[in-house]
Amino acid sequence: MNLYPIAKLHAKEINLQKQLQMERDSYNEYEYYYNHIIKIVESWLEILSIDEKELLIMKIYQKQSYSCIASSLGYVSHSSVLRKYKKIIKKISNI
Repeated sequence: MNLYPIAKLHAKEINLQKQLQMERDSYNEYEYYYNHIIKIVESWLEILSIDEKELLIMKIYQKQSYSCIASSLGYVSHSSVLRKYKKIIKKISNI
């Protein structure tokens, strides 16, 4: 009976350490996953020209319309930007 409070305290500490370890393991899985995505995207960006990167940034990150991109980058029309965008996507999907 005398060991009961000590055993409870140590069991609680062990459970807490297990929880922390599980959180670290989970964090490591996410870290691996995100680093993998970063490597893939960086490999795509290495093969793109500056204007292709700029078009992707405007479309994907800034969420601009094709018409807006066309006027900003000096394309004739939104369909020109759309064709260029599709070529870029095809180019990176072949890696």
